Amino acid sequence: AFVDVGAERNAKLMVEPRLGRRFQIGDRLDCVVKEVDFEKRRFGVTLLDADNELAENRIPLEELAEGDLVDGIIHHTNPYG
Repeated sequence: AFVDVGAERNAKLMVEPRLGRRFQIGDRLDCVVKEVDFEKRRFGVTLLDADNELAENRIPLEELAEGDLVDGIIHHTNPYG
């Protein structure tokens, strides 16, 4: 999975494969930069607290309004490389 954290590129979410499949597009995550590859212009993040992030973290649509700010989200999934 890839996470939009507001950088010029999306970050690869670097978690154990069994954890990565439990996230869905739109999930909000607290991430920590784990590695940066300046040559390839990419970087990876991991979870600050995996147990907490796996808890239900979806906001009901009724609680959202135009103009609300959101943290990093899963943007898309595809092979990394």
